[in-house]
Amino acid sequence: YPEARVIGLDIDPSRFCEDELRAAGAFEENFPVIIQFDAYMDPAEVLLDYTGGVDLFVDDGPHRADAISRAVTEFGPLMNPGGRFVVEDFPAAAPLMAAQWPDAEIRSWGSIHAVWL
Repeated sequence: YPEARVIGLDIDPSRFCEDELRAAGAFEENFPVIIQFDAYMDPAEVLLDYTGGVDLFVDDGPHRADAISRAVTEFGPLMNPGGRFVVEDFPAAAPLMAAQWPDAEIRSWGSIHAVWL
C-alpha cells in the first residue's frame, strides 16, 4: 500500500523498533504515525486529526471481548466501503463483528477473523 497513511496505536510505542524496521527495508514509501493508545481510551482523543476513513484496521489489542467489542463499536464507523476490519487471536470475534456489520461477509482462519465491508 504505497499510498496508504499508516497509523499505529500501541499502549507502549517504545516497542516500535523504527531503526530495525527501516534497516529491513520496511516503510520505504511512507512511514507510520505511532500514537500511544490504550484499548480502553476514547479513540476521539487520539484520532481527531486522522479523518478520511479507514481502509484496513487490524486489532491486535488485549484479546478480550470487552476490548474487541469497543474497537468494533468505536472504530467500525470510521471504516470506508470496501475496507477490511481484522481481529486476531480471539476465537469468538466473529459474533462481535457481526453485531456491528450484520450484513457484511465475515471470514475466519482459525483465530483470525476479517469482515469485508
